[in-house]
Amino acid sequence: MAAEKTNCNSRQGEIDALRGLAVLLMVFSHGLRWVYIGNPATLLPLGGLLTPGDLATPMFYLAAGLSLYLSMQGGLRKNLDLLLLRQRFTARLGKLFFIGVCMSLVWGVLQAQAVTLLILVWLLLSLPPLQSRRALRLFLPGLIVLALGLHLLCRELCLPLFWHRLLADQFPLFAIFALNATGFYLATYLRHRHTTFIFTAIGIFLGLTAVLPGLWQTALQRQGAPLPFLLLGTGSSIFLLGIFRLSPVQKTKIFRCLQQVGSDALFIFVFHYAAFFLPLYLLGFTGKLSAAAALAFALMLSAAVILTAWWRRHSTFTIYDLVDLIFLALQTELLQPLVRGAAGCGAYLFSALTSRTYPGITGLRRQL
Repeated sequence: MAAEKTNCNSRQGEIDALRGLAVLLMVFSHGLRWVYIGNPATLLPLGGLLTPGDLATPMFYLAAGLSLYLSMQGGLRKNLDLLLLRQRFTARLGKLFFIGVCMSLVWGVLQAQAVTLLILVWLLLSLPPLQSRRALRLFLPGLIVLALGLHLLCRELCLPLFWHRLLADQFPLFAIFALNATGFYLATYLRHRHTTFIFTAIGIFLGLTAVLPGLWQTALQRQGAPLPFLLLGTGSSIFLLGIFRLSPVQKTKIFRCLQQVGSDALFIFVFHYAAFFLPLYLLGFTGKLSAAAALAFALMLSAAVILTAWWRRHSTFTIYDLVDLIFLALQTELLQPLVRGAAGCGAYLFSALTSRTYPGITGLRRQL
């Protein structure tokens, strides 16, 4: 049991390192986009219209699928009731969706993450045979291919604005679901150390397939998540996961730094918006810096979130705790007074209507 727990912690550390790299790439990319006066894609171009920050998106979603598997298996090992387990995941992912809405009222990275993970959780926990690792390995490849096929189909359709934004824009639902499911599938093999080199080889193969000249008619871009972009993002993520599983790599300070950032990814993601973007936006400083100044600001922002993750390394307070406090305050300060006021208003109206319609009742009450 102790060995299994140690192995699980080691696998979680590898996933946290991958997620930490994704978060740092996102933070760096956001810093450029917030302050650069021009198009940030022209500063650090990567194979066409991509930037290093664009590759963070599939990396982030793949890591989410990997973590979901470990979390779900932990609940199943504790023999938790499937209904209770679904309720826990639903509550947590509902909070994640709420956080995403607070950060952006449009369809964004956290909203898409919450919805796709919730679909995956309910699908896998509602089919008892899929709790077997062997059944999962047989079922998930077909599910991934189906989601990918639906995504490619939606990209070719002329959809209304709402459905286009949901299914074929910057955060397409089926593509993200395919990435989550891919991460979930790969996690079933993490317990075997010999898969390290297999992951590395698969990652290289997928990456080369995405960038082979003449194989694809369009340049690499993130918008709409075309197939080459998904192959490159998935390939680079799997390759890095294989690298992070190597013992010499895990002993480096860079790995431990990425692991710390990844273990606190949600707080870091929300923090860099609240502490940097909001002041810039409110003071009107967005889109004002030159290329050199924008790169310096993005590097400073990345260093700031690394220091924040290090400072919080012993903290147990999470963004989910903050959401619980918000809900508790809303319930105490808003909902309960509204309920009491509605109940008092209803009682008053009932009393007034009763006294007018049946005046004898009032006299009877006085006599009693």
